[in-house]
Amino acid sequence: EYKKFEYANTSERENEKYTRKPTDEEIEELAQRWPQLDDRSKYLLEGKYILCKSDETMAEELSIKPASVRMALTRARQCAYRLLIDDSTPGCSK
Repeated sequence: EYKKFEYANTSERENEKYTRKPTDEEIEELAQRWPQLDDRSKYLLEGKYILCKSDETMAEELSIKPASVRMALTRARQCAYRLLIDDSTPGCSK
């Protein structure tokens, strides 16, 4: 049986918007803002979503654990989303 998940706090609910599929307009806007992303975020997002690299492969290339790749991808997605909603947001911190 499916149980409804209740968010513990607002910040968790906010994180949900970072995991949804972007619209075509957002993809176009992100392409324009791509140079503003830091190199690590670009590497992670390109590796995962364009080159279809596994977490294990990227972990090896970055000399980190696969679980760390998943967290880094979460942060990279959040950074990309922030660029879409706020023009003044600089590239993400490393």
